[in-house]
Amino acid sequence: MLRIQSYETLLKSKATTFLRLDGSAFFDVFDFVNIPILDGSSLNVNNYIGDFNPPRLLSFTISSLFIMTLTFNKPLFTQSLKINTLRVQNGIQTSTFTPAFYFLTESFLIYADSLKLSFQVQLGDDYTRIAASSNIFKSQVCTQYFNLPFLYMIIF
Repeated sequence: MLRIQSYETLLKSKATTFLRLDGSAFFDVFDFVNIPILDGSSLNVNNYIGDFNPPRLLSFTISSLFIMTLTFNKPLFTQSLKINTLRVQNGIQTSTFTPAFYFLTESFLIYADSLKLSFQVQLGDDYTRIAASSNIFKSQVCTQYFNLPFLYMIIF
């Protein structure tokens, strides 16, 4: 299903979901192959149950080349990723702690895997700006793992 969902125009609604069959897609108990259903005669789906589960960020990392990799639980529409709505911060807000946070304003998408589950973002100037004004990114451990207890990402 993930492979199909990675195509941004397939299986989105009943009106746009059709099936085409080659003449050798299956056969019956007497070895008769199915009658083909070719382009122009494709069958429309009878019942369509859409996907109602929102995508969830599973993990993210930062390499020593200042590339952040975001990994999601399901394919995303690539153009929907708004990098300027992402922010890094130096902890989770509690009643006794308010974290410093920084929006990614200069970062940009450089790669999406074929399933559109994993995206790479070049941090570049954002990395330099944030590192210069905070303790975020200060240690080698921190530059490699963005999901440490003292560093979190929030997606709005």
